[in-house]
Amino acid sequence: QGIYNGLITVFLLYGIFTSSQLLVTVFVLNVFFAAIYGAITANKKIILTQGGPAILTLLSLIISYFKDFIVKEKAALTVEMVCSFLCF
Repeated sequence: QGIYNGLITVFLLYGIFTSSQLLVTVFVLNVFFAAIYGAITANKKIILTQGGPAILTLLSLIISYFKDFIVKEKAALTVEMVCSFLCF
């Protein structure tokens, strides 16, 4: 258990400091699936105690991804509108 937590911590910190959203997502998913497995095999509370922070982190990553996507789409629309306005 201690080695598992230590490795997760090291790789999450590495992903955060290198700005690797993919690496962070992979290890948070690892924690989430471990929580599901623990809830099935040992204790149902594990899904909240171990999986709760992972679920919140995944939700924030999803929101961040879609926020960036929406901002880029709005920026593209704004450039198109400016170009069409200047062309006429």
